[in-house]
Amino acid sequence: MWLDKGEWDLLKNEGLAGCLNAVVTQHWQNKIKQNSAKDNISEIYLAKSGEGTYSKIKELREWLENHEQKSDLRAYILAEDPYSAER
Repeated sequence: MWLDKGEWDLLKNEGLAGCLNAVVTQHWQNKIKQNSAKDNISEIYLAKSGEGTYSKIKELREWLENHEQKSDLRAYILAEDPYSAER
């Protein structure tokens, strides 16, 4: 296996030097890609909305996700006119 400059030091610093076989598995690599994608998307939301709005919407999302009536609340939020009987 060939490591680029600094990769061995990074593995040692992360405590992964003894787990090299696990690091090169497809599962591990997929996990790294998924985390990287999440970070990139988070940065996009932050850049588009600003720190205050992004922080507030993440808090709202977490609250809504744990609410027992989340489906009804989502429907209310997404409705053009939540008080109209028409769809």
